[in-house]
Amino acid sequence: MVRDNKDIDVYNVKEIAKAFGVDRITIYRWNKKGILPLKRMGGRYFAQRKDIETILSVKG
Repeated sequence: MVRDNKDIDVYNVKEIAKAFGVDRITIYRWNKKGILPLKRMGGRYFAQRKDIETILSVKG
């Protein structure tokens, strides 16, 4: 993952895109397709660590 802190359970779209090596728009598309569920908090989108790790294990 992008951050080394294991206490953090949510990541913003920019961090997720960097971890996957894709554009932020791709992350929003994955959300729309149901590939990566995003939660909206305070006008920003975030994904949970468990969902990101699941996709990374399938991708890798």
